[in-house]
Amino acid sequence: QEFLDMGRQVLESRGSAALARYTQYLTRMAPSQEFRKISITKKCKRIHKGLDRDGSGFLERAELRELDRRGRIFDQLDQDQNGHVTLEELTNYFLHTKKDTNMIDAFVCHLEKVLQPRLPPPDADLLSRTCILKSDFKLQQ
Repeated sequence: QEFLDMGRQVLESRGSAALARYTQYLTRMAPSQEFRKISITKKCKRIHKGLDRDGSGFLERAELRELDRRGRIFDQLDQDQNGHVTLEELTNYFLHTKKDTNMIDAFVCHLEKVLQPRLPPPDADLLSRTCILKSDFKLQQ
């Protein structure tokens, strides 16, 4: 909440360019692997919600058909082979796949952008982007 409040204050008092610099500063200061994990996890929640058209909490093959016509991605995502993909399976796939992380991150951002019209804006959001809050980091004191 502290970062979000500071971001709002920077946006209101100094404008969007200062907010961009503030965000870049926070990104540099955060441990990159932890930042990536939090970012991918939050984006996967939105992607999963956007793809889950029936609201069941699971993704069935038919719900992924528009993105995966051959069914290959579904087979990779459905790690326990039970016929549906949970949020955890989706997140674990994107976090732990052996593929190039830059390519995976770009694909996740693309999916989030494609599914954006289906989703309400996030609760705590400055500029319709996925927010990362201080509470997301497991800070040790």
